[in-house]
Amino acid sequence: MSEGKQKTILRELYEGLRQFCEAIGYQKGYQFLDHESITFFLDDILKENSIATKFDRYRKLRNGINYYGNELLIETTKEALSEIPRIIGLLRKYLGD
Repeated sequence: MSEGKQKTILRELYEGLRQFCEAIGYQKGYQFLDHESITFFLDDILKENSIATKFDRYRKLRNGINYYGNELLIETTKEALSEIPRIIGLLRKYLGD
C-alpha cells in the first residue's frame, strides 16, 4: 500500500470518527468549534477517558499528515483500520439518549 493511500485511509477513518462523535455531541446539545473540543467532550462529558485518548492520538496523527507532511507507518494505518470502527461501536450506546 502506498504511503499516499495510507494517509488517505487514516484521514477518512479519522473524519468518520470525528463526525460520529460530533453527532453524539449535537444530540446532547453541544456544538464543537474545533477537533480538540471533541477530546474534552469524550473525556469530561461522556467519561470515556480511553476513547478520548485514542481520539486525540488520531487527531494528532491526522494533523501531522495534513499540516506537516509527516510520514505514516503501515502498522499505524492497519491499527486504525481495526481500532476506529471498534471505537465507533463502543460509542453507539450514546446515540439517541
